[in-house]
This record gives sequence, structure tokens and C-alpha cells, in this order.
Amino acid sequence: MVALGVLARLIYRLSRHRFLGLPVDLLTASLAGGLFLYGVGSPLVAGRQALAPIALAGLVLWAVLVLLLRRRRFILFTADSGFRPLPHGKLEPFSRVPLRASGAFAVNQRTRYFVEAPGFIEATEFGERVLMAQARRVSILGLLRSPEDEWGWWYIFFRPEDVGSLQAGKLYFGWRPRPALRLADAHGTVLSYLSFSDTSARDRIAGDLLACGACTSQ
Repeated sequence: MVALGVLARLIYRLSRHRFLGLPVDLLTASLAGGLFLYGVGSPLVAGRQALAPIALAGLVLWAVLVLLLRRRRFILFTADSGFRPLPHGKLEPFSRVPLRASGAFAVNQRTRYFVEAPGFIEATEFGERVLMAQARRVSILGLLRSPEDEWGWWYIFFRPEDVGSLQAGKLYFGWRPRPALRLADAHGTVLSYLSFSDTSARDRIAGDLLACGACTSQ
């Protein structure tokens, strides 16, 4: 699972870049597919094998991984069925807890999907919770950059009672899995994934949401 988490982070970063108007991860998958077809067809056209079988297998594997991780929205989450949050008080208004958040964020009537964006969760004086995530500039060798209109702070607003399902577990994105929470509404639609540097921070937020009217954790 850790290896898949590393690949999820790599492919997600590629997806944040554009070349000829297309996401770079899809371009690499298309290129891999084209090379595979060339390698398979070369014995029929040129009378010899242009690519070694192991290279053909690698091309297929890469294309499948890109499409599979895109389908999962680059999220690899394993649930902890034995999780039982300890009692925690509500967050005080304007208090913040650092985290990384994944989901559909909005600002100025624009919406973007980010994975493991660093930021905070903050309580407001009106009982809402705000996920604040910072989309940072990402570049590859200074040649490819993430779109400029994504840079900056993005937000998700929700009320704890909107959370119909709260599931604790681990999120794999990079080399080290992180304690995480999956928040979904009453219909099962995922609102966001939150990951934390340690279990105490995760348990604090789980306790806050439950104390404020979120569903019983599963």
C-alpha cells in the first residue's frame, strides 16, 4: 500500500501540470499506450520485436495505474473498524488545528479538487467548520508549472451536523501513511478526507465533530 501511496502522490503531481492543454499524467498514459501498440504491432510490420516483453508490461502497468488512481481521485484510504474516539470538547471559535485536506474547494465562485493540501480546520462563532487549504505552486525542472489560477488559499465550509458518516483510518499519499478521517454526508457522498500528523490531532477533530452533532463514527 505504501508503494501505491508513493505512486498516487507522483501521478497527482503530474495531473496538476498541463502540456498542450492536457494533464501531464494523461499524456504519459497515452504515450505508454501508443508505445505498447507499437511494440505489439512491430513484429507484424517490421518483422521483429521492437520492445522487450518486460517493457511492454511496464507500459501497460503505468497506463493502468494512472487510470485507476484517477478513478479513485488519488485517494488511498483504509478504515480502522476499531476506532473509538475519546471524549473531546468543542473547538473554540477561531481556533485552528493543522491538517492536510482533500476534496472540492472553492473561492470566488471557482471550484478545484485538491489532494492532501496543507492547511487548517477552524471553528467559526456561528458553529460552522472551515477547511482552509493552500494550493502551492508546483513545477517540474522549471518547465512545467501548475496553473496560476490554482495558487493560493481555498475553502470548504460545512456544519458538523452535515456529516452523516465519520470514519477514521489511514491515508496513503507519499512514503508515510497518516492518521485520517473520511467525512461523508447522509447519502454517503464524501465531503472531504482529512489527514493529521498524529492520532491526537485526529481524535481531537473527531471528538469535536461528534460533540457538535455529527453522526456516530463507524
